[in-house]
Amino acid sequence: MEQTKLEAEGSPDRLTSPPPGPNYTLEERIGAHRVWLFPPDLVELQIRGDLSAPEMARLGSIFRRLSGELPWMLLSVDITHLGDLPASTRRTAAHQGHLALFAGCVMWGGSFMQRVLATMVWNAVRLLGQSHPMPPVTVVSTQAEAHAFLDTQRARRQA
Repeated sequence: MEQTKLEAEGSPDRLTSPPPGPNYTLEERIGAHRVWLFPPDLVELQIRGDLSAPEMARLGSIFRRLSGELPWMLLSVDITHLGDLPASTRRTAAHQGHLALFAGCVMWGGSFMQRVLATMVWNAVRLLGQSHPMPPVTVVSTQAEAHAFLDTQRARRQA
């Protein structure tokens, strides 16, 4: 039996970030990708491989549902295993406007080039979806840096 690239790297069930533990209240799978909700305000997304337009639309549905339940949301995205983000995926993100639901976003992991690509894509989506103002994205190397950024965002909100 031939292995897919992700299976060769490790099972899609194997997380690059630590297992969520008992603190999450929701876990959704969209293909190889996962979304967790960590109350009161954190949505964590792990992208594994290519992200298609239908998968982006499904993420949008999840994000919209969560925005109806939470007064304020932050997004943390693990891009360690980020694959391709085709133009159709970027258009879907821009036109649906679901990324505008977040008060802040941090992306972490991945190579330098993956982080550059993720920043460029986010900024392109921001420009394409101007009717849905999106927060700027912060891109860092590690999950610890991502959590520090999120703590800063929460502190600013409290001030």
